[in-house]
Amino acid sequence: MTRYDLIVGAIADTLPEAADITELQDGVTRRLGHPVPTGLLRTQIDIFNMCLMTRRKGVPFGSGVPEGMVRLVTAALETDVIPPLCTRLPIA
Repeated sequence: MTRYDLIVGAIADTLPEAADITELQDGVTRRLGHPVPTGLLRTQIDIFNMCLMTRRKGVPFGSGVPEGMVRLVTAALETDVIPPLCTRLPIA
């Protein structure tokens, strides 16, 4: 597991309960013991949205998608619960 995988895992674990970017940053900092750039948080939100949209179209995850993001997207698809910071995208 790479450092990137650990960071994405912390973001994925924190994202469902974060109401805003500050709460996300605080939660990730608590989990990792250090802050990560806000740009990385926003990028992971964008990646979540893109992964969710492509999975809804039946496209499998690529090999480069970190396990934490796979878990988060899969949970969102199974429960239809989208993290508050993420957009609700159309199914098609």
